[in-house]
Amino acid sequence: MENYDFKIFSGEDKNLGKKLRDFCLQIIQEVYWYSYRKDWHNDIDTLFKSEGGMYAQKERWCFFYIEKDGTIIACWGLRNIQTKLWYTERFTSRYSDINTIGSIWRFYIVKDERWKSLWKKLYQRVEEEAEKFWYTHLYLHCSDAHIKVKDFWEQQWFQIFEKDYEQDGIHTLHMDKNL
Repeated sequence: MENYDFKIFSGEDKNLGKKLRDFCLQIIQEVYWYSYRKDWHNDIDTLFKSEGGMYAQKERWCFFYIEKDGTIIACWGLRNIQTKLWYTERFTSRYSDINTIGSIWRFYIVKDERWKSLWKKLYQRVEEEAEKFWYTHLYLHCSDAHIKVKDFWEQQWFQIFEKDYEQDGIHTLHMDKNL
C-alpha cells in the first residue's frame, strides 16, 4: 500500500495554484463532460490569485493535494458552507448553526488512482481537518450520473437530503453527514 504525502496549498505559489486549477478543470472535463464555467468554477480561479485564493485566505478553509512523481494526482478543498450564499439561504432551516457546516469541494482523483485506497485515505483526511475546524456536519454535492461516487459517499455515512437541477436527466444530489 502506498504512503501518500498530503500537501496543503498555502496560496504563495501562483504556479502551483495554476497547476491545481488546471488539474481540477481536467478532471471536471473527464468526469462531468463539460468545460469551464465561471459561475461554477470561480473558487478554483482564485487558486492562482496574488492573495492565494479563497482556500488559502480564510480561517477554517484549506485545499490539499497529492503529487506522485511530480504530478498532481488528487486534491480536495474544505470550506464553510457559507461561501455559497444561496446554500446559506437554502439550507439555513436544515442546520441550526450554519457556521458549523463544512463543505467538501473539488474532491478529485486521477482515473488510475480513483478506486484504490487513495479515495478512502483522502476522505479520512477530510474528516480529520473538519474536526480541527470544529465542524459538526459535512456537506457535499455530487451527480446521480456517477453511481460509484454516490455509493462511495453513502458508504462514508453521507445521506441524500435533496435532489435538484435536472440537466439532460442528470440531478445534483445534496448530501450531508454528522461528525
